[in-house]
Amino acid sequence: MAMTSSDVLEVLDAAYSTDWPDFRAVSALEYHAMRMVVLCEKGTDDWGLVFDMVVGSWVDDDDEMSAGVRSKIYGPSVASHQINVPAKRPLGLTLGPHERTDLSLAGVTVDGPAGRLVFDPGMIDRFDLRPGRVCNLDRFSESPADVLLLRAYLAVHPGSLFGSVADTAATLGGTEGDVLLASDAFEHVIAFADDDPTLNGFFRRPSESPVFQSLADAIAARDPGKLVPGASNLDYRRWARYEDDTAR
Repeated sequence: MAMTSSDVLEVLDAAYSTDWPDFRAVSALEYHAMRMVVLCEKGTDDWGLVFDMVVGSWVDDDDEMSAGVRSKIYGPSVASHQINVPAKRPLGLTLGPHERTDLSLAGVTVDGPAGRLVFDPGMIDRFDLRPGRVCNLDRFSESPADVLLLRAYLAVHPGSLFGSVADTAATLGGTEGDVLLASDAFEHVIAFADDDPTLNGFFRRPSESPVFQSLADAIAARDPGKLVPGASNLDYRRWARYEDDTAR
């Protein structure tokens, strides 16, 4: 029997109840950006979904616990203990000299995959960078300055830190040719009620979300055009509402 949208939603609902990506975690996983990549294995009904997240509250590619791209994988062939991809992918960022808690960063350089950025304090208002505010439920960051510089780099170079889609496909043992769709602008669902009641419209299972219903249709039909992404809620500004006590 051919796979149906209901089959896909059943897998996603089970994952939602087990281990589902959220915008609010511990300080080491401070949220910055998310990308969804869907793979479909040709000639079979097998499929996989990867959520790539740029997370972290200090920048040091040599430190496994620092900011990076961390991924969660789902699909009918993915066991619950395999959901969290063990290793982060590095961001490829190098920051010029600065103090970790000092947000006076004029002239500090950020070298990354899209080139060099020289931080200008005017970027704070221009891009609404929310200095000294975090998404994480610990309500602090290891380096408020690094968080601000990372946000500035993503504001100037959106999507530049996820790495290649081929690297993401490899987390499921696939190749870029298996990719059905990729999106970094869609309405995600969250698995825990929020202390801000205006955000609880996102607190629902994938099977209750028109966006994820359309995603299931896209996977079942192998047709990326069936995805209806809705109004994106992935922007960190929506979630960065806690004061970071370590910033000055």
